[in-house]
Amino acid sequence: MQEAQDKPQDVSAPSEKPEFGPSEPWLAEIEAAAKREKNWRKDARTTLKRYMLEGEENQREGRFNILWSNTEVLRQAIYNIPPKPDVRQRWETKDPVALAVAELMDRGLTYVIDTAGFDVVGRRTVLDYLLPGRSVVRVRYVPKLEPVSDADGLPMVDAEGKPVERIANEAIQFENVPWDDFLHSDATCWENVDWVAFRHRVTKEDAQKLFPAFAEDLKYEQPRDDGQDDDGRLASYDSQSTTERDKRAKVWEVWDSRTKTVIWVSKGIDKIMLKTPPPLELKGFWPVARPMLAVEHPGSLMPKPIYMQYQEQAKELDRITYRINKMVSVIKFRGLYDATLGADLARLFSEAKDGDMVPTDKALAYVEKGGLAGAIFTMPLNEAQMVLARLYESREATKQTIYEITGISDVLRGSTNPNETATAQQLKASWGASRVDGMKREVQRFFRDTLEIAAEIMAEHFQVETWAAMTSSKYPTAADKATAQAAIQQAQAAAYQAQMTGQQPGQDVAQKIQQAQAAAYQAQMTGQQPGQDVAQKIQQAQAVLNQPSWDDIQKVMKDDLLRSYRVDIETDSTIAPNQQAEAKALGESMQMIGGLMAQLIPGVEKGIVPQKMAVMMLGAAIRKTPLANELGQMFDEFEGQLASGNPLEKKMKVLERENNDLKGQLKQKGQEMQIKAQEVAGDQQIAEGDLALRAEELRQRRLESAFAPGQYVDNAMGRFQHA
Repeated sequence: MQEAQDKPQDVSAPSEKPEFGPSEPWLAEIEAAAKREKNWRKDARTTLKRYMLEGEENQREGRFNILWSNTEVLRQAIYNIPPKPDVRQRWETKDPVALAVAELMDRGLTYVIDTAGFDVVGRRTVLDYLLPGRSVVRVRYVPKLEPVSDADGLPMVDAEGKPVERIANEAIQFENVPWDDFLHSDATCWENVDWVAFRHRVTKEDAQKLFPAFAEDLKYEQPRDDGQDDDGRLASYDSQSTTERDKRAKVWEVWDSRTKTVIWVSKGIDKIMLKTPPPLELKGFWPVARPMLAVEHPGSLMPKPIYMQYQEQAKELDRITYRINKMVSVIKFRGLYDATLGADLARLFSEAKDGDMVPTDKALAYVEKGGLAGAIFTMPLNEAQMVLARLYESREATKQTIYEITGISDVLRGSTNPNETATAQQLKASWGASRVDGMKREVQRFFRDTLEIAAEIMAEHFQVETWAAMTSSKYPTAADKATAQAAIQQAQAAAYQAQMTGQQPGQDVAQKIQQAQAAAYQAQMTGQQPGQDVAQKIQQAQAVLNQPSWDDIQKVMKDDLLRSYRVDIETDSTIAPNQQAEAKALGESMQMIGGLMAQLIPGVEKGIVPQKMAVMMLGAAIRKTPLANELGQMFDEFEGQLASGNPLEKKMKVLERENNDLKGQLKQKGQEMQIKAQEVAGDQQIAEGDLALRAEELRQRRLESAFAPGQYVDNAMGRFQHA
């Protein structure tokens, strides 16, 4: 089985180089974009080194890694578990096709998130967002291909002699794009970007498959000895320990929205190595969502690490921590004692244990010096302790400043105690959400846009068999619907034929009765009513016709406009705040309308409040609720009926008239059924009389024939001849 991703295939022979144009213009664009991001890339490398405590400047004594601490706190605050897709009909109307599309896409995205390692991608994405300051995730379509065999089991080939393959399975793959392997054109907003580029590091083996004509010309390099390549990428291993298989060639994959093409170039190759249409025809063209930027510029897409916003405070925190360490080393219990007192004091401090008394023969000397305190001179520590306390206070103040810059202070204020009141916890929760919510919304927006691209790829490329197996959904095909329609027509024709056959003139009444009795007996034995089998078949076939077919579903899925018109793709994190707000507003509105009606109805009944005024007040209240669109039209109809008379009285009269008509119809139906029953009973009596008459005639004929002249009759007494 062969795996085919959305990457270029072998399109040229190694001996000939395709002519796609010079690569110099695109290499110049890439170099200019890299220069624009030079300062950011330098800041990003500084941030990553500080986070990992790499480099000589980050391994000195007295480093307080506030960056690591802040990143872990924010990482857990803005991303905890993978998002859950929420695909729904865009409009709340009776649309079976839109409902089926929404259900399929919701199940499909749920399966992809569970099986494609989305959680790992999500965590790395958030880490790129909090450290370098920019996150990019690419969505790939990964079909599994297998060769097609003929009836004899031999592999089939096309006219060019290439093996014929079919799609055996399909999948979606999410890929973190490294922060320094992504470039784009200069633009003030994402909508104005003309091209994006992805850098790949390919082996010689991969290059021979992708660009066979240029594989030998590419420059395969190892990481530089200082741990960085020419773009400053951090290397986590020593380049001296690598082998030839570790060498890579840097190749750029450029998606150009102006020409709708994908171009592959590499530094040192003067020609475009490959130029193809995009492997995925996406609505937004790019295989990535709008990048997630930690610090946004109002007129630029240039990223900025969050750490740069408090780098000076972090350095101050390091200086304070360094001084604290030095001051702690100074604060020690040290002192001097009179050497003439001998070794008694030394034994007192080194050998004596708790409660021990050390004997001495120089007691008078201690008395003369005013006791043991007069014989020992300790180092003064009060001033050092005061300095240390002030240093600790300064460090806490600096940390608080950093927390205010990053928003972690709000997270800390949002921490609740289970023993606190509900009001206190709600107050803290609102504080905790005030600053971090902006980061959460950006992460949620990015994941939603990424899942929307995945849903578009699935909708336009996945086969019906893949959808059915992946979602365990069963919908009829067009052929199934045609079969169901034919079954209904056949059943209806059979029923009509049976009805017409049962009403043929001249049919023997006794035969009718026998057929009816046989049908009743068969129904009793099978537990079915006569004609129930036909009704069931019609009902089952009608259920198939009522379902949307795969053809209808695919028509909506594969059309960008129809799909966006009829379904909406969200995640639980993006739709939950709206649902909560709508539910709260709806509850408040219903409470307000209920209270208003409770006050108006008694007033109208007593004649205190005019009916027209009450209706106007109720209408004004309804038009202020979230259900104004749904209830407004119904209320307008009610108000119109009220203007032309009492709608309730009119409705009761209509119902009474309909009820009387129904009673008349039922009475007439009963009379007709009674007449038919009498006719059947009469037919049965006639049939029974006819049968008795026929039996008597037959008996008379037999007697007459038995006693005719020249005939013999058998008797118990013997045989005789009638004279």
